[in-house]
Amino acid sequence: MADDVVIAGAGPAGSALALRLARAGVAVRVIERTAFPRTKVCGEYLSPGAVRELNMLGVGTRIAPLAVPCHGIRIYAARGGPLALAFDGSEALALERCVLDAVLLEAARTTGAFHERARVVGVIIERGRAVGLRVRDPSGALGERRGRVVVGADGIGSVVARRLGLAGEVRAADERFALGGHIRSAALDGWISMFAGAGAYFAVNPLGGELANAMLVLRQREIAAWGGRIDACARQRIARLVGGRASLALFPADGERIAVGPLRQRVRRPYAPGALLVGDAAGFLDPFTGQGVWMALEGARNAADAVLGVLRGDAREASAWRGYARACRRSWLPRWMLSTGIGLLRSRDGLAIRALERACIHRKVAASLFGACAGTSSALRRPPEQ
Repeated sequence: MADDVVIAGAGPAGSALALRLARAGVAVRVIERTAFPRTKVCGEYLSPGAVRELNMLGVGTRIAPLAVPCHGIRIYAARGGPLALAFDGSEALALERCVLDAVLLEAARTTGAFHERARVVGVIIERGRAVGLRVRDPSGALGERRGRVVVGADGIGSVVARRLGLAGEVRAADERFALGGHIRSAALDGWISMFAGAGAYFAVNPLGGELANAMLVLRQREIAAWGGRIDACARQRIARLVGGRASLALFPADGERIAVGPLRQRVRRPYAPGALLVGDAAGFLDPFTGQGVWMALEGARNAADAVLGVLRGDAREASAWRGYARACRRSWLPRWMLSTGIGLLRSRDGLAIRALERACIHRKVAASLFGACAGTSSALRRPPEQ
């Protein structure tokens, strides 16, 4: 028997959507290829915007005891001291993704969503409409999971987006990849540190105690030039970026490093007949601004509104999907402009140094930009449901 909704991916977007739909009485199936808890080191910073979405979702009280406070961010250019921007009363948290993902999925399951471990390998399309997902279970057996609505929440490189012909071209050589993982350091103080230099940046996000997330983000062509010396060259690159200004020039031990990328997902639109894309599958921003989890949760809220409208007969699918696309654009466009502008400023060392110097002088402007990225400014907020 078909479900009402089948979702590919049990990350923050997929699980949050499943939770909202199950809470509304929808028969929803979440398909995830990886066993939980899973190792995933991106998205371990929860901005005030993300925390607000978690509270609206009803899981904030479960998340808060498991996380640690994040006090603010220090941004370093190629030389000189940092620009320190505090959250000043707005709650921001740091939490391992394996914990966040498990809490969200368990909340969805206990509310009534069905979770299945399988790999999505295709989309079932009949008469030009998505009607289900083709999956391969852990034993290797192929199967079909049908639903009235299909959702791709399967992240960068989304199988659903590709099979529906929605994915844009990504030139891997020109794109950025992230290298890193968890490190231990006694120099952590609850502040995120960002070290930017031409063509790369290094971020350290404390996770409590001496544990931190450390990620080096740079272009694939530079990684390719390193050959088989990735760990050694990454450490050298980090040392140049940090430049002795903090005791944080650390990288995971050999064999423990994780690579993520390319850090780009382009789609022509976030929907097709019978299907929606949500989270990173619907579009991905440079992670420098730390908006990924916030956007995933907000996107799940928008998608739930559209799906429920269709399933309840309150809206025609074409109209609901176009409304969802407009909500995505309203959410994504200002963030893209902000992310692109910041990316341009840090693309050249001289420009980044001057920008940081000006930001230290004009702190109100810097704080406003920071607030927009973090969700403490009203500029990028969608009002909560009444």
